[in-house]
Amino acid sequence: MVERGRIVPLLLVIGCLSLAITVAWLKTPVLIWNITSSLPKGFYKIEPGYTYGDIVAFDIPEKFRPLVQERGWIPLYDRLLKRVVGRAGDTVCIRQTDITLNGEWFGKTSLSDSKGRPMPQLDGCHTVRAGHVWVMLKDNPLSLDSRYFGEVDEALIYGKARLIWGDNN
Repeated sequence: MVERGRIVPLLLVIGCLSLAITVAWLKTPVLIWNITSSLPKGFYKIEPGYTYGDIVAFDIPEKFRPLVQERGWIPLYDRLLKRVVGRAGDTVCIRQTDITLNGEWFGKTSLSDSKGRPMPQLDGCHTVRAGHVWVMLKDNPLSLDSRYFGEVDEALIYGKARLIWGDNN
């Protein structure tokens, strides 16, 4: 017979492991742990749908994955968390390090990453296509976002990300 003092911690461990395995196997993430400095660190709950201005969770665009892997910026299986700042028909222009959105100054790019390696540059104007969005964290030139990889296909987006526990709570 197992002592009562041992069964409770054992059941707690089994329960936590079961929950972790279930969440890991879900196709759509329920929670994302953000450890980057781009947004407040903590747990973000992923909710269906999103609108302009929301922070969303999405997969790294396929064309950008080789560079992310080569540079070791983040693990390829991580989801990115960024704000939707542009939608179909919006025009984003990048000239040297300045970014404008629909003619208004919106932010900056960085010419190099934190280790001095050159960042991809998307010089010129880009009109966001139907079925795509422009995602960006305006105040962080090193944020891995549309300023470096362009528009994001809406099919890559899991939903709105809402901080439920972390730096701002």
